Amino acid sequence: MNKKFTFLFLISLLMVLSGSLNPWVYKGDSGELILTSKFLGVSHPSGYPLYNILTKPFLEIPGLKPTIAMSFSSLFFLCLTALFTMLTLELLLEDIIFSITGAITLSFGVTFLRTGLSQEIYSLFTMFFSICLYFFIRWIIFKEKKFIFAAAFSLGLLSAVHVTGLFYFVFFLILYLIFDEKRDIKTVFLLLLYYSLPCTLYLFLMIRDTAFFSWGDTSSITKVFSHMSGSERGVGNRFFAFSFKEYLHQLTVFLHHVSKEFFFLWVFLIPGIVFLFKYEKRYLISITGPFVICTFFYTLVARNLEYRQHFFLISFYAIFLLCWAGVFWAHRYIFKKKKALYLLVFPLILFLINKPDFSYGAMLDSYSYNLDVTTSQTKDNVLLTEGDEATFILWYSKYMEGRFKDTLVINRDMLSSAWYREKYGELKQIIKDHSHIYTDEYSGDLFYDKYIASYGIIYSIEDEYKTPETEIFRKYRLNGLDKKYELPEVEAIRLRYRDSYNQTGIELMKAGRAEEAKKMFESALKIKADLGVYSNLSKASSGKTFYNDTGEMYLDKKQFGKAKDYFKKKGDIDSLARLYWKLEDYSKLETLENIPDFYKGILLFRKGDYHKAAVLFSSGNTRDSLFYLALSLNALGQREKAIIILQNLYNKAPDREIHDALKNLKGYVSIY
Repeated sequence: MNKKFTFLFLISLLMVLSGSLNPWVYKGDSGELILTSKFLGVSHPSGYPLYNILTKPFLEIPGLKPTIAMSFSSLFFLCLTALFTMLTLELLLEDIIFSITGAITLSFGVTFLRTGLSQEIYSLFTMFFSICLYFFIRWIIFKEKKFIFAAAFSLGLLSAVHVTGLFYFVFFLILYLIFDEKRDIKTVFLLLLYYSLPCTLYLFLMIRDTAFFSWGDTSSITKVFSHMSGSERGVGNRFFAFSFKEYLHQLTVFLHHVSKEFFFLWVFLIPGIVFLFKYEKRYLISITGPFVICTFFYTLVARNLEYRQHFFLISFYAIFLLCWAGVFWAHRYIFKKKKALYLLVFPLILFLINKPDFSYGAMLDSYSYNLDVTTSQTKDNVLLTEGDEATFILWYSKYMEGRFKDTLVINRDMLSSAWYREKYGELKQIIKDHSHIYTDEYSGDLFYDKYIASYGIIYSIEDEYKTPETEIFRKYRLNGLDKKYELPEVEAIRLRYRDSYNQTGIELMKAGRAEEAKKMFESALKIKADLGVYSNLSKASSGKTFYNDTGEMYLDKKQFGKAKDYFKKKGDIDSLARLYWKLEDYSKLETLENIPDFYKGILLFRKGDYHKAAVLFSSGNTRDSLFYLALSLNALGQREKAIIILQNLYNKAPDREIHDALKNLKGYVSIY
């Protein structure tokens, strides 16, 4: 392909997408990555040394806000990925129109576009993979060793971005041994050498351990390896913690996102696989292998696949190449050799649909985040935060924007790790002085009540709730408009804020701070009524605590065996019945005597005696009683009554179970 044209392609794509550069600290690790790049420090496992080195020059561009500069670096890597995709497609399909339109279409996929405009490592990671695949395909075609060496070097660079590149190198090394009939030892040795050279960049972590901003302890070779592997965070344990059933569920979620990534193009997946299988099996294996590796690995370690699609950028990349091969096959079958100019419609549609809109910023915009965290500082000027994302944003605020200058920001989730305790050892006494911190009697580690700082509250919503749309509600809330407009997205976000207040109240109750808990529950009810919050407020008002007995604590920790033994010892039939119900151990539930009517109703409901079950459920006024009353009435043919009960429940306390039941009964869910 003409070099001038490839350069023009790269510049044109950069210009088209540069209007969407992201001015906010958008993704979870963005705040941290900006800092480690700025100060050439150490990022969280696996360290990302090459990412920090390559993005540092972008941060030195005069006049650019750091977030914009880092967003531009991701965009640049995305455009280079598109460039090498175009070159790879030309090798695979030998059609210039298909190569160009395919590369542009890939760039406008929803995950590619958002990740390519965020301050994250994945666009660089995928760029090196696309370079590797390009050279590997060239080696298959031309059998020149320089191409396989270039592929190995590219994988070394990929591994210097993220250590999981090792899996891809092993895969391509095996392919080399299968595809090359000679298989000489010298070539294998050189491949290992070319791969290993860029990996020596991990020594950068040890060199920069004392940098102004570093995440973790990398002061020795052994600690560098520990940091690379993520052993401090228990990443390896996730392989063994995952059940096969959960893995299949997560894989199903991923495949669902595949269908959303490029919309209608996924229907060409099977034709693409068949076409490449007949045309050149080695191409098919080279593309599908990385897809399997990436999907398997990240499905195991990703904590919540619904909100971590960017982990799977290489999977989406491989899927797209297969789909585009299917489009090529369909065109050749239907239109023979006619020019495929109509393909330009595909990227245009995707761009119009997926074009990221960062105009609202994000919940994690460091300026607006200031509104919630300034009340969370302790008298010792220590700011305890909940979760990585909150910590990284506040670090960004402190070191890049000059706010919280005299405040030490600490992630409470990480205080139990050995290196963190060692690094901030001088804070131990300060931390111990805070009443809301206690020592867990079973593990011996320090644990910290979620959402609570010493003299205030930090409203840190869980990872899955951190979306750009949250900023919409923030603006509505601050201007008092949330009461005036009942937009669906505002409604959903309002409920998340209510849940955050409620959770804060629960944690305050556990800490024995009932008066403060009451204020939290009252704030939650002002946002929207909820039966569960009313119940919590009632407990707080009566002076009860959530941890007034050890059985409840065992339940909260999901130590069901210990909870059962405790309830049996205390003769607490109500709690024991609730435990058996939660565990769906109905045979043991039947053995209990004098259980509340609700659990009697559950047993009758399971036996199909819906009339008697409905009578028992109607005697209660809890969320669960009303929910099962609705299910019983529906089973008795009283569908309209069931819908009314469920809709009223949903209006007061919406959750996924009620939502799904309503949708099954009436086909949609009304939001009031």
